[in-house]
Amino acid sequence: PSYDSVLCLVHRTGEDTAPLRPQMRELAPAHTTAAGRVLLAHRARWRASVLAKLGLDDPAELERIRRQGYAVEEGSYAGVAALVIGADGEAVAALAVTAPAERLGAPALGAAARVVSGLAVGLSQRLLG
Repeated sequence: PSYDSVLCLVHRTGEDTAPLRPQMRELAPAHTTAAGRVLLAHRARWRASVLAKLGLDDPAELERIRRQGYAVEEGSYAGVAALVIGADGEAVAALAVTAPAERLGAPALGAAARVVSGLAVGLSQRLLG
């Protein structure tokens, strides 16, 4: 999370063959992305600040995200994101896959959610030690 946005650290296009390296890539409004929504669902103080600033409130959607363990983004871009838990047990990041909707349509979102969720759990376990 970064103020009312989320920061993408690693970005890769389908044609990119360079090794993945963290780098400051882009900021996206938290409430518009799967990564932002999964973090909003799990970081109460940040959520209250962001939603109050934007005049938004959707507790039902955020509760659904907490229950299912991941968030979905649909529109011109589609994606899924799952929460990463840090060594202190707090939500520290989201692992997400986003692509143009024609490349990641509804049938693929369920499969992507399972993969991303599994990877996020594995990363969280490594961080928790």
